[in-house]
Amino acid sequence: MGKYSIRQSVKYDIVPLRDSFQFNYGKATVRLDPDGTYTLMANGSEYSEYVNSARRAYQYKPTVQKLSEKMREAYDQQTFDFTHLNYRLSPSRSRVSIENTLDKLILQKYTNKPFAVKQPTKAEIRAELEYEACQLYFKTFGKNTKQIEEYVNAHLQDALDQRLKTWQELSDYHDAIQAQNAEKQNFIYFKEYTDKKEELENILSGPTRFVDAEIRKRLSDIHLPFDIELDYTYSKQKKQLDVEVEVPTSIPIPFQKATMLASGKVSIKNKTAKEQDTDFKLCIYGLPYYIASKFFDVSTNIENISVTVWDEGKKLGLIWVDFPRDDFNDLVKRNWQFDPVFYITIGENYSPLASSSRSLIALNSQRTVFLKRIAEIKEPDTVSAPSSRVSFPLSASASSSANTGYSSRGRVSAFDSGDLNPDPFHLSIREANYLSSFVNDPELEKEVQDAVWAGENTVQIHPKYAGVWAYIKGGMGKN
Repeated sequence: MGKYSIRQSVKYDIVPLRDSFQFNYGKATVRLDPDGTYTLMANGSEYSEYVNSARRAYQYKPTVQKLSEKMREAYDQQTFDFTHLNYRLSPSRSRVSIENTLDKLILQKYTNKPFAVKQPTKAEIRAELEYEACQLYFKTFGKNTKQIEEYVNAHLQDALDQRLKTWQELSDYHDAIQAQNAEKQNFIYFKEYTDKKEELENILSGPTRFVDAEIRKRLSDIHLPFDIELDYTYSKQKKQLDVEVEVPTSIPIPFQKATMLASGKVSIKNKTAKEQDTDFKLCIYGLPYYIASKFFDVSTNIENISVTVWDEGKKLGLIWVDFPRDDFNDLVKRNWQFDPVFYITIGENYSPLASSSRSLIALNSQRTVFLKRIAEIKEPDTVSAPSSRVSFPLSASASSSANTGYSSRGRVSAFDSGDLNPDPFHLSIREANYLSSFVNDPELEKEVQDAVWAGENTVQIHPKYAGVWAYIKGGMGKN
């Protein structure tokens, strides 16, 4: 529905750091440059005769260590912005919550404000006339109450009629203003109600025009440390949103790292090729999560979002992930600060994304091959699977998923190791967590949780998972 350019909006620059302290001969300043160079100045000069005295001051080492830790954190943050895109996710609203909001939606009505002036009474007018007679005609009437009474009786009815007439005019004017206010405000309330009702109904039903407009609004909320080109296709009937993302040929992931030394100083070095490769994979693996989280909340009619990441020009495919809505939200709610690689079990080219998706990872795969493999995952019964496709020994209960390796909701189904290992075996907590994320077994998940709470270092694993673990270890070894 159109190609959109989203420019880099997250940038964390490494800047020189400084801190100062007082010593016997004045003020010392330590400066740490981004390349790891330390400069000590005494009273503003690095050539001062007191520089060595400042270096011997007890505050020098703590100041150096403080700056070093800040510089290390700065380098870590710079890389973090690329490698932890999945840390900025939020669950989308459920259909039930939208329906509840719609059911509770009420059309407000304007409530007229009461006229604050009380209607005058005969007793009030009489009292006012008596006071008036005393003030105006005291010398004439004196204390002659009979004459005062005659004066009041003579003017009471006319004064009362006049006051009531004035009060009624003011009351009518107030009512007219309230009627105008009610008409204007009720129109506003009605528009707000109908707009909100239409919005909620659109979120539930997901009409194409609405989804297209909402996605374009959310594009401005995508904040990345590199430029991307984004295109998408929405099918209301299939309840599917397909997003294609092109990343730069050279993603500017920082190639340097900061390491603390025993001396308290920091060392700035180039990352190893393996570290750079890991950063790249974390970035690419985390990007589909981040993109999907931006669009699931557009409409509850979007039950699946597939994200395809290409290199610039779409010549090479990097990763394709199909996220089921419920499983994606479940993963985000349970562990929103997760390691995307931890939830991706690598196996040759194809890999299930445990608990959250189906996926294809084929870094630098040619376009035609990449599209063919995606088609094979989408239509396993109509396209013959290549020899590189992942296959698992499945239990009888999981035979219905044997062709895909996935359960109906995108979770990997239960596995059986056959006779590979008839005895239980033990895994570390991390390894057991990895295995638990790969298979759909609440009992295994509970065993891992119990071991954690009990402070155990290992978990006893049922022998039926021996084959799965052997496969996982093989995949880990290849990566």
